[in-house]
Amino acid sequence: NLRQMEEDGLAKREIFAEVPLRVEYSLTNLGWKLRPLIDALADFGPTKRKQKALKNLWNLPQIFLNFLYQDVSV
Repeated sequence: NLRQMEEDGLAKREIFAEVPLRVEYSLTNLGWKLRPLIDALADFGPTKRKQKALKNLWNLPQIFLNFLYQDVSV
């Protein structure tokens, strides 16, 4: 979370004495240095989901056949 990133020196918090109170967070120099790593992790998630979805797509014909020929007698 943002507070943890602030404690770790990755983000800085600026509080504005306004009504309502306004708080802005921004990356520190260290945070900006980690940006390529964070971007790579962000790209990895959807890619992995796509791979899993494609694998499931290839299994659809078998799943459909199993559904069609299942024993429904009770």
